[in-house]
Amino acid sequence: RLLVSIGSDVAHCDIRSCREADAKAHQVRFRYSQPGGMYSLNLALPHERAILRTLLRFGAKLRGGALRYLKFDPRSPKPSLELDAATGLWTVPTSGPCTFTFNPPLSEAARAAVQERAGAGSEMRVTALSSTGSMAPQLSSHTSSRHSTVCSGMPRHAPWVNSTAAGGMQMGRAPSDAMSRVSTSDGGRGRRAVVEDVSVMEPAVEKFTSRASSSCSSTQAPALEGDWSEVTRLLREARMQVSALRFPLIRGMLMSLVTNEQQLRFIRACSRDIWFNAAQVSTLCEDRPEIATDLACALIPSIRGRPPQLMLLGSSEFERHSVKIAQSVSSSLWFQEGNLTGRYKLDLSEPSDCAVAENCLLVNAWEVEVGRLLGKPDVSQRGNYEMLRNEEHNEVPFTYTRDWALPSHGRFCFDYSSIRRPLSTETAMPEASEITRFLKSGSYSPSAKLKALRAVSIHIYMSAQQFKNVAMCFPAGEDRQDVFCLLHTRVVDPANLLGPMSLYAPAVFSDEDRLTLFRRVGHLHLLNPLHPDHIPYVCRLGIYEERRVVELLVLLTTHEAGGRVLRHAAGVAGVVPASWVGKGVPCDDMTLAVTYETQTLNMGWRQELAKSYCVGTFSLPVA
Repeated sequence: RLLVSIGSDVAHCDIRSCREADAKAHQVRFRYSQPGGMYSLNLALPHERAILRTLLRFGAKLRGGALRYLKFDPRSPKPSLELDAATGLWTVPTSGPCTFTFNPPLSEAARAAVQERAGAGSEMRVTALSSTGSMAPQLSSHTSSRHSTVCSGMPRHAPWVNSTAAGGMQMGRAPSDAMSRVSTSDGGRGRRAVVEDVSVMEPAVEKFTSRASSSCSSTQAPALEGDWSEVTRLLREARMQVSALRFPLIRGMLMSLVTNEQQLRFIRACSRDIWFNAAQVSTLCEDRPEIATDLACALIPSIRGRPPQLMLLGSSEFERHSVKIAQSVSSSLWFQEGNLTGRYKLDLSEPSDCAVAENCLLVNAWEVEVGRLLGKPDVSQRGNYEMLRNEEHNEVPFTYTRDWALPSHGRFCFDYSSIRRPLSTETAMPEASEITRFLKSGSYSPSAKLKALRAVSIHIYMSAQQFKNVAMCFPAGEDRQDVFCLLHTRVVDPANLLGPMSLYAPAVFSDEDRLTLFRRVGHLHLLNPLHPDHIPYVCRLGIYEERRVVELLVLLTTHEAGGRVLRHAAGVAGVVPASWVGKGVPCDDMTLAVTYETQTLNMGWRQELAKSYCVGTFSLPVA
């Protein structure tokens, strides 16, 4: 990053005889793409002083100054930090510990929306005061004192989803056209392998994109929402672009290395932090033809934009090895930042997989920040707002936190469950029904269909019935589960999706499928707050999300006559303790099998609970 910086004065760098750090070396816990997190530095170490200075420079570029987003641990002495006005460099202590958190904003749009809503609320309160002479809150007619007691700490959450239907990866006609050109340039099987994954959907992409754009322009968005165009900008700025002026320096460093191992080590290091263009990657491959295939596998994910990636992949210089390269870069080539929900099994030693992992963590951080700012309910697995679930590194489970440093090696497996949902004003697109026809018409593998479906998913809004028709085009089991993961966030009527029409339809999903989906997507994501009756729930009270399901069922009993939560054990049904209403559901390490039944339905109360326990819009059917 120092070398490719436009303002860098470095003209030559000799890296010969360098090697990778061993396991005993001090780890540099700094991620350029996402510098926020908790730091515990030893300022006696030069590289940790450099981290502190880097964070100060980063903070100085933000609104509010360098120190605004630094929060030092009050239990340890605050270091003396001074900015040299003459040189513009920060002076930091050369000894002692330094513990702090650094939380720069990722979503300026969400912060601005919150401030705007706060200002509008103040104006409304002033107007109310002038007209009534009182600032006392006015409860709605159906709100009782018991309602107020039970719902303390359960705010009404403003609707939020995306601001544009196509606000993620732009996978419209341009990528498809690029693929078509690749496949028709000659009859090689390698290039056909790339195009087959998306050609099944190509005739419908333009309609989906056109409809999504017109839908967004013709509807008024809610007051508070997340701007998904910020995600594209964050991912673009997560790496530094190699300029034409600085590229010869990188090229010279590669040429100076003697062995293939050294050259590949250098290129893989570059692939983690730098954006190249297609011409630069082609030049590096021509300089080292003996390892050109390995260089392409490492650097194609570092080319910004799908069209140049695909055009380089289809060029004649990689004709013989196009299949190998396509398979190697597949995870990043088909990465869809606008719809991440799914299962990821990544080999962090592979540049393509490492890029996907880095992008997932960055989008996760953005969704967490937006969710917190806009008051969305916490539907995470562990009560930490994170989208990541079931995390494992080298088959060892762990809980992801922001100070976890992404390793350079090992198997990183996790499920991603996004809180992105359609706006309440969105409706199902008639064009979405064409997906079923295209899926049935081609003899493509389920894997190819899934990739193509994810590519166009951000341009689609569909009904639960349309989703069911699409799901039935795939074999039962894991493939159909994958369809649910990637499309349930695009369904406009979740109350039907999470009911007997789709999720609980025996012809669509088996009991085993549902158990797997609850683990992959999340219990709160799949909870139907309008129709929870007579559904068997198996909940571990020690797990946040599963305990929250029992909480919602218990709260239902407070406003529905005859409502009760039945506990099933050894074939005998009992009722959960009534004290759970006031004291809360215990966090004990125990598993409950429960169902809910009632004599009366209070749909208004169920909708209120949905705002605090679920994401998405759960609307009552129109008579």
